[in-house]
Amino acid sequence: MLVSYVGVFRKLFCNVGILFCCTGLFSVSYSNNSSCDNLISSTNVVRSEPFLLHYSFSPEKPVTGTYTDLLLTICEDTQPVKGRIKVEAIMPAHGHGMNYLPKITQVTDGNYVAKGLLFHMPGLWQIAVRLQQEGDSTLFKINNRVP
Repeated sequence: MLVSYVGVFRKLFCNVGILFCCTGLFSVSYSNNSSCDNLISSTNVVRSEPFLLHYSFSPEKPVTGTYTDLLLTICEDTQPVKGRIKVEAIMPAHGHGMNYLPKITQVTDGNYVAKGLLFHMPGLWQIAVRLQQEGDSTLFKINNRVP
């Protein structure tokens, strides 16, 4: 019985988190004027020509066994990029991925949230973000050590 309640509460809190994120009621929301101009000089940037991907986590430092959101901004030059994204993570040292796939939401052009990443083991995780546009695909790789 406890398991079914946990699932209901998790779903409720995840949906409330999406509502807060998308409506600007929570600190991880994006403003309408994404700062593509400032991405080159910021931290947490991955380049895959001609695109730049800026990422951050919520909570800021992912912890083993805790659901984590990945906030993404993708730009080309100074313009946000439209497209579909897919997010997966693997542990290269172990050769396995995550037990759950995150839910991807496009917040605004170029701004996405991957909700519900669960790093179930401590160690180095490689997060693959794939941008798909009109038949083209661009891969970004983020290395993140989870305690």
